Amino acid sequence: MQQHAIERARQSIGEREAFTDVLKDVRDEFEGKFGGAWHCVVAEEANAAIGVRRLEAPYLHVVFGRVGMVLAQAQETNADIITTARSQDAVVKESTMPAPMQQHAIERARQSIGEREAFTDVLKDVRDEFEGKFGGAWHCVVAEEANA
Repeated sequence: MQQHAIERARQSIGEREAFTDVLKDVRDEFEGKFGGAWHCVVAEEANAAIGVRRLEAPYLHVVFGRVGMVLAQAQETNADIITTARSQDAVVKESTMPAPMQQHAIERARQSIGEREAFTDVLKDVRDEFEGKFGGAWHCVVAEEANA
């Protein structure tokens, strides 16, 4: 799995010019090949290691010259946590998003939580919505509040 990630990232770096394209290539490859949801961050190496030490799921942090990549499998959950979340109000902890975008994120997450049973499905719904509506590559992490 590690070698596959390195080879896929190296290939994409050779073909693409934007970090967002590289991360989508690697993320989509891992979601298709290994299932579930995956997070992929590609940035200048100094910025790529965000939160690596806190990850409990399988992850890889690799550097290609000045380009760093972190690839991590998203956390799974049981339906009880999602069911409980359905009756809770949203509490914004921090945000730099414009208010309309923030509200859209909350509404999309609430809708997905109402329809889905797993964190990975919720994160894919929100991520795909934002990539379609606002462009670029978005990361969405859904976890128990203490782990988020």
